[in-house]
Amino acid sequence: MRPKVKVCGLTRPEDARAATRAGADYLGAIFYQRSPRYVNLDTLEDLVFAMPEGKRVMVDVAPEDMVLEDRIELGFDFYQLHFDLSVPVERIKGWSEITGVNRLWLAPRIPSGTAFPEKLLELADTFVLDNYKPDTFGGSGKAGGWDRFAKWKAAYPNKCFVLAGGLGPDNVVAAYAATKAEVLDLNSGVESAPGIKDQAKLSRAIHAVRNLK
Repeated sequence: MRPKVKVCGLTRPEDARAATRAGADYLGAIFYQRSPRYVNLDTLEDLVFAMPEGKRVMVDVAPEDMVLEDRIELGFDFYQLHFDLSVPVERIKGWSEITGVNRLWLAPRIPSGTAFPEKLLELADTFVLDNYKPDTFGGSGKAGGWDRFAKWKAAYPNKCFVLAGGLGPDNVVAAYAATKAEVLDLNSGVESAPGIKDQAKLSRAIHAVRNLK
């Protein structure tokens, strides 16, 4: 069974439509203000309108409960939340209660050599793993950590694991072969500039995934 594809860091409606035409299964918009792909609320309506229902993923970093509750009203289907392992589990439980376990994608920032935080398993059905970078929440832009990903995916087969980090047309096939990820997350590897998708790279990457055996 082939993996699904998420195109993240979308900032323009035309890129959302291009990703949909190319066959993306999920489309992500980033609400973290320190991200170069941050989506301003003033431009959000047009972007969300260009995303088909059932594919919309809101991405943020450790939001307050009230902020997350407000975002529920914006029309997203899934909520990808990045955070440090220092965040209290009770706070993460709050996110899970607001979104529902099936709509929450947890993206813990896990340092190299650290065990998977099993206390989180009951709080979400989906986990996003990026190559660890100490000063960045997701969006490392660097491929890696594939062995660790494959190990954890095999250890928790009842969960969905999303592989992120520097994926593009030239390495997406190798990434899947090494990890067997259920979802491959494309972002910087299919861009011409932060938040601006290169439609040729995007199409090549998704086509490569579609042709996996």
